[in-house]
Amino acid sequence: MFDKVSNRWTRRGVLALGGGAALGGMLGPAATFESARAAGKALKVFMVPKWTTLSYFQACADGAKKAAGELGDSFTYTGPTTPNAEQQVASLQSVLAQSPDVIVLSAIEPNNVAPVLERAMKQGVTVVTYDADCAAAARDLFCNQLSYELAARSYLDCALLDDPEGGKVVFMAATPTTVNHMEQIAAMKKLMATEAKYKVFTPGDTYFVEDDFAKSAKTMRDVMDSDPSVKMAISGSAVSAPAAAQAVETANKQGKVWATGAALPSSIKKYLDDGSETAFALWDPSNLGYMATYAAHLIHTGELKVAPGATFKAGTIGDFTISEGGVSYYNRPLIFTKDNVSQFPW
Repeated sequence: MFDKVSNRWTRRGVLALGGGAALGGMLGPAATFESARAAGKALKVFMVPKWTTLSYFQACADGAKKAAGELGDSFTYTGPTTPNAEQQVASLQSVLAQSPDVIVLSAIEPNNVAPVLERAMKQGVTVVTYDADCAAAARDLFCNQLSYELAARSYLDCALLDDPEGGKVVFMAATPTTVNHMEQIAAMKKLMATEAKYKVFTPGDTYFVEDDFAKSAKTMRDVMDSDPSVKMAISGSAVSAPAAAQAVETANKQGKVWATGAALPSSIKKYLDDGSETAFALWDPSNLGYMATYAAHLIHTGELKVAPGATFKAGTIGDFTISEGGVSYYNRPLIFTKDNVSQFPW
């Protein structure tokens, strides 16, 4: 059905196709899928992460593939193998040539992907971002892992577990235009200035390390060498936080300098187990990918209209609400410590 209000094609009345499992990104024989798609009962879903080889994004893809399978959709995971903004645009152009119904994207840069996504939307493609947003006009919905304030509180609570006395904090972000990193840092600085328990921290400089492990580790080493007053490095990057932890251990600064922020449990288990770090935060990336893919399907089929206050049920993981600006928050933080880190397989 063509929706004159939104100038978008929508398919209604979509039902899951049953117990088929995704094989190689496709559900069942091609002819079966294409006939189901023609009847409006299956969608072609493409997930494009910042880069495909990071285990965090692979965990997101596991959840997305699960959602697509439950909904009877095909699923393809594709994108650059390194966090290169130009390569991500090229990946999206390649996806658009394959007649997708849905694109689920974690944007490296918010604006350079906008032209190809806006072109996709004009062709009836539903675009949902997760993890890192693009320009709002170039997507239907952003599934944000945590509100920026909740992420900031989670990271600072981890920092308090590391050292309740606080001290000077430096921050690491991918780039100055990485929206989630920069907004989280702004929220942490605000909390340090306004809430009593966080006033033990003093904000320092922000370093841009491009989600690169080697650059993050070197930056942390350089910071420790040049400024002995730094007590803590915090990053919302699941690459940079464990890299900073490695740098602390390599420099034999355990118990004197700390690193925390967002990290996969598998990447920081060593530091939690040996006591060089106390706590890191994250969310369930599989559930985030599941949520984004489920929401995209509902939007494309017309079962969900994106508007403030609208709610949707994302399969087995529960209900979510859409806020102003077309954003829905997962908002279920996890704090990893030595006591629980072994419980998480990713």
